[in-house]
Amino acid sequence: MSTITLDNRTISITAHIRAPRELPGAAAGGADGIGLLEAGHSVDLSPGEAEEKYFTLFRESAEIPGQMPVTILLPDMCGELGKPDPERCGIRLLLARPDLYRPFLRAALRAGAYGCYELALPMVSHVAEISAFKEIMGEARAGLENEGVGCSLPATGVVVEVPSVIPAIKALMFESTFFIIGEKYLKHLMADQDISGGREQEAYYSQAFLLQSQAMAESLKGRKDGARISAPAVRDPVAVPVLIGLGFNHLVAPPEFIPAIKSNVESISFRDVWLIASKTTSYWDPRQAREYARERVARLKARPAAVKKDI
Repeated sequence: MSTITLDNRTISITAHIRAPRELPGAAAGGADGIGLLEAGHSVDLSPGEAEEKYFTLFRESAEIPGQMPVTILLPDMCGELGKPDPERCGIRLLLARPDLYRPFLRAALRAGAYGCYELALPMVSHVAEISAFKEIMGEARAGLENEGVGCSLPATGVVVEVPSVIPAIKALMFESTFFIIGEKYLKHLMADQDISGGREQEAYYSQAFLLQSQAMAESLKGRKDGARISAPAVRDPVAVPVLIGLGFNHLVAPPEFIPAIKSNVESISFRDVWLIASKTTSYWDPRQAREYARERVARLKARPAAVKKDI
């Protein structure tokens, strides 16, 4: 069931599943579905075994209650080829070595005959990469059809990890159904692959992140799938109202965080958090931005319930 703000704005809250054992937690936490499913890699298995392993996971994930499609993240196999190369990860590795991903793609296509799925592509930087991916998917589909195996093409979307994607988002819309800010986006935005802990939390309140995120949400306004985010920021009770105020209407979080996020969303109105987010983006110092947001969100939630309901 979708979560509703005090002024009746619908916010989707889905689960980020990193391992099959987490699937029951998505249903228990009241998730609207599986917003990001990490399928892992199966390079140590034969192609047939890997395909069946993926297919089983995808079928199981579709059994979790929720009105949203299951969004499957393309596995990152660059680390399996020796020393990881950032230039050959995500979508770039798939385009260079489609044979590595054939079991995954075949399983996703087969699962489409039994449920509703999406494929999220990481490390996309331009439209041509998505077009090339769809050609590879078309070949995989043709192979299954020639074998008499039922299949269906999933919708395709972009995991926003390369900052240059946001200015080009209107062009990417021609090939991408949805866009989701991923966990690696901040590292690339800040040009700091080692950022973590308190420094990472603080960086989510930087003007660079806030204004880029706002620009993405503005570009996607009015689209059915809206703006999505899956990043550590969704676990921060202060950041959640700010993200919604910036225009995000779909938050993807680990299952254990979902009940608290739903409660958080149900206690705010979009009008109020839009004002808070707008002011937060004006601070040059991310520490000041977070402190302002923290103080305003606390004051907002301290108001009498009767006042909140009248909003």
